[in-house]
Amino acid sequence: MCNTGPSPVRFRDARTHNAGTPAQQKGHMSDSTTLMETAWANLGVSEQAAAEAQEADLIPNGTWEGQVIEEKVRIVDRSTHPAFGKTLARATAELYVDGRTRRLWFDVTPELIFDHDGKLIDASTKGAQLATATGTVGLPYVETIKMSKQVRLKFTVRKGKASNGFPARNWLVKIAKV
Repeated sequence: MCNTGPSPVRFRDARTHNAGTPAQQKGHMSDSTTLMETAWANLGVSEQAAAEAQEADLIPNGTWEGQVIEEKVRIVDRSTHPAFGKTLARATAELYVDGRTRRLWFDVTPELIFDHDGKLIDASTKGAQLATATGTVGLPYVETIKMSKQVRLKFTVRKGKASNGFPARNWLVKIAKV
């Protein structure tokens, strides 16, 4: 017979060891709750502290190498969006920033979509840049997405400040080939 994992007894023992007895769990939770209520009863995170924490976690300004690791295709269903009824892909890129990996999300589309001022929307611009950087101009956009997962690219990122009630965030400025 093939061993497919730990025996039920060993698994149960491991759970009891990690979690303790029910009496110990109850006592621990009670002590923890009392400590939390005493220490944090009158404390909260201020809006400024929350904004500073979010801004500290952003990718710094610069050009970083990376590649697309995932995309999710969706049809825009918000009637006020210039791309209403159109298909966009939400791409996730993994960037190599100061010795660690960071994720950046952005929208792309092969269609030329203009906003109400006649300006090309960001997803169209980034879609064209992605096709140029991967060398897939003129090919079906499916090939652009596939190639973006196979080659390293340069992503120029700008760190935006919080304004008008919106939190600080990263903006993708440009995609280029390495």
